[in-house]
Amino acid sequence: MIAELPRYRESALLSAREKAAVRYAEVLADYRTLRDEIRGVGFDRLVPFDAARHPFVAKTYKRPIHLANVPMPTGLETED
Repeated sequence: MIAELPRYRESALLSAREKAAVRYAEVLADYRTLRDEIRGVGFDRLVPFDAARHPFVAKTYKRPIHLANVPMPTGLETED
């Protein structure tokens, strides 16, 4: 079914709402695939993100996927 989603998205028989649902399903499938790939990765490792492999995640996710627990660099001025 997931492999057929692009074909359904281009169908003239679908309403705009149905096409949006198909697009949502594509994005959700990409997030689930990424989740499955990084499921066993611990917090002690950094894994590079491949935007070409996960194009829908790359377009929609605007936060870092992994925040390393490292100390702040010294010498930076902060505003209070």
